Amino acid sequence: MRAAVGGHEVLAIARHADPERLSGHQAGISFLAADITQEGKLLEVATHWRPDVVIHCAAPGVLRSAMLPEETLRGANVAMAAEVARAVNGTRAAVVWIGSCFEYAPSDAPVDEAWPIEPRSPYGLAKEAGLRAFERLARDEISRLTLRPFHLYGPGEDRRRLVPTALLAPNGQAHNSFGDPELIRDLVFVDDAAGGVVIAAQALAEGAVASRRTFNLSSGVAVSVGEVARAAAGVAGVPGFAFDFTGKPPLASYDPPYLVGDPGLIRRTLGWTAGTSLLAGLARTRAAIEGAA
Repeated sequence: MRAAVGGHEVLAIARHADPERLSGHQAGISFLAADITQEGKLLEVATHWRPDVVIHCAAPGVLRSAMLPEETLRGANVAMAAEVARAVNGTRAAVVWIGSCFEYAPSDAPVDEAWPIEPRSPYGLAKEAGLRAFERLARDEISRLTLRPFHLYGPGEDRRRLVPTALLAPNGQAHNSFGDPELIRDLVFVDDAAGGVVIAAQALAEGAVASRRTFNLSSGVAVSVGEVARAAAGVAGVPGFAFDFTGKPPLASYDPPYLVGDPGLIRRTLGWTAGTSLLAGLARTRAAIEGAA
């Protein structure tokens, strides 16, 4: 099937491309199960499909990254970068590279795209290593831009992460242990982020944005872990639930006290904003969790 999403044909590639796992989000998307670290596999797929844009967001996530040896984590990101470069060098497709806010140096104020790249966590270091490898291997004429998402949440999210846990804990469906309630994050609903990726890909393909730009996918709204948890309790129907914020281990360098992005550049350049409010996003996430139960 080659269906259109917003007028675009989309092929989603994953090791286990299971449409059931993406229930509610798969309309108009073709799926392919493939290991893109396998030498030449992505080039084979790209040669057949001839994409205008490759959106590279494949990498071990934050939770899985914490369970992998640093060398394995970095090696996986670099290997995938090499295969993306091989594929686009062979097909001349443009690239939207999905980085991470964890690549930035620590800050106590919202960071813009000019903020230094000084990752402190194995995850951030691996993401940055992957991008450097791609930049080294991709031909100069390949159009590319980088998006750095902040704290994504929404339907389909791993239930061990903050938002699903906060929605489930008040009804006894998840552990009640949330660490430091004063950690400040920048939450972006997943559908908003996906819209930003599509806008960026279209602009790059049409030449409406210069190559080699970087944009934050951020809301610019600072919210504490405690505020998120209390809002989630209200959405879950248990306002006033007593969350346990006492079991926090010593603050690790990869869990910064403040991590918020400045979305001004992407708003001015591409017209994108994270338009879903926290309460609306929490409600939609809860509905998705209940629908999957």
